[in-house]
Amino acid sequence: MKLNKLYSESIQNLPDTLKETILKEAPHTRIEGDIPPEFSFLQGSFIDFGFENYMLPQAAKQTIYKSFVSDGVAIPNSKYKLRYTRTGVTTVEKIGADERLTLLPDGWFEAILVLGDNNEVKYRGSLVRPDQVGE
Repeated sequence: MKLNKLYSESIQNLPDTLKETILKEAPHTRIEGDIPPEFSFLQGSFIDFGFENYMLPQAAKQTIYKSFVSDGVAIPNSKYKLRYTRTGVTTVEKIGADERLTLLPDGWFEAILVLGDNNEVKYRGSLVRPDQVGE
């Protein structure tokens, strides 16, 4: 948590365009640590969580980006969250009893692209754009 707070605070005073670029790159990541069985589709070498693909207003997407790089975002209908821990690394963690987190939209997994070691597509949600996979 301290690392995330430090990260959030360290980008706080950057120019808005640079801050926005950092936030938009954060969901291009990999997962370290254990992945609960119900989220095994997230196993791969590279994940694009595709927050930009959500059918939400820009302000709601911005909230998700900011939450992801700070305390994390809650996965709907589960006791888990996704949390960006450092450059290129995300964890799947249990939500603490007193945590109040931004909730990902239903169907959040439809925006995700997961690649394997040889850049083969391991998982592709229905909201993943063709340009995300080089089509």
